[in-house]
Amino acid sequence: MGVVQFAFLPHYQSDHEESELIDKEVERCMENNWKFKTLKDGEVLIFENVETLQKLSLS
Repeated sequence: MGVVQFAFLPHYQSDHEESELIDKEVERCMENNWKFKTLKDGEVLIFENVETLQKLSLS
């Protein structure tokens, strides 16, 4: 669909069962120079428009 131009990696450095898998995906993205965004539990992405992306914490 081309809505986002990066990989979305949730549960980063979190106390979630998939957190370890996300760490490996972060390494893979870095090794391949792929764009990615990580979010820890409690964080969200808000798209205001196509050019703007904010990362907020809901703690």
